[in-house]
Amino acid sequence: MDSKVESFVHERVPGIAGKVFARIRPCVNAEDADVADADIPLGHSKLCGHPDVPGGFEWPAADDVPCWFIAQFNLAEMRLLKTGFCLPRAGLLSFFYHEDSGPPGPGSRVYFFPPKGLRRADVVVDPRYGTQFHNSHLHPRLLTLSQGYRLPDEIRRYGLTPRERAVWADPKDPRAPAVIGRDDPENFDYFHEMFHRRFSPTIHRLFGVPRFEAKYPAPRGHQLLSTFGQMGDRLNFYVRKGDLDQMEFGQVKVVLECT
Repeated sequence: MDSKVESFVHERVPGIAGKVFARIRPCVNAEDADVADADIPLGHSKLCGHPDVPGGFEWPAADDVPCWFIAQFNLAEMRLLKTGFCLPRAGLLSFFYHEDSGPPGPGSRVYFFPPKGLRRADVVVDPRYGTQFHNSHLHPRLLTLSQGYRLPDEIRRYGLTPRERAVWADPKDPRAPAVIGRDDPENFDYFHEMFHRRFSPTIHRLFGVPRFEAKYPAPRGHQLLSTFGQMGDRLNFYVRKGDLDQMEFGQVKVVLECT
């Protein structure tokens, strides 16, 4: 565990630090910056723009409607980062989202591309929205990756005793610790928010747990693979448990968090 994470948890929630540590999950933060596609090196982690793909790649589509290229992550850029998974040391993890009028993303795709033989592909634009929409919302951005950590959003997931929940979840309880302030609307919620502001402040991430896990639960038998956002909305890609270790992505599901 990162020493800064340990210090933060011990300082903020000393009475339940051990139970909080048991629920922390590593993630990869991805900070985006607007950059021309031509200035993003081939194979570098990026958001939208033109994807880097192997020869012979066919642009994914569902119901004759092309997917949107969302992002690619260079696994070599996260060799020194904790993810919780045994990933290849190189290659691209690429995400394509299919917009539909029904449930979100039924035709979405995730691919693993080996690092050699990549080329920058032309984008196949969704004709229902046109080039202007693509240029406004799916413009290229360079992604810079860093270590992050996430926590579940519901206090019931931490295995606290009734007394511990009274102390940490009820700001009116006289036993509520002053270290995080009895005047805060919810003591544990305040800690939870401060933790994520410090250790996973980015909108886009790989792994960890989603922002609103209770309201938007993972599909049965799946685990979070990535989160992408714009304004208050998030696209959460999920992969079937165990498939990530085999780099198999035939059972990807997408959950849309909409504020």
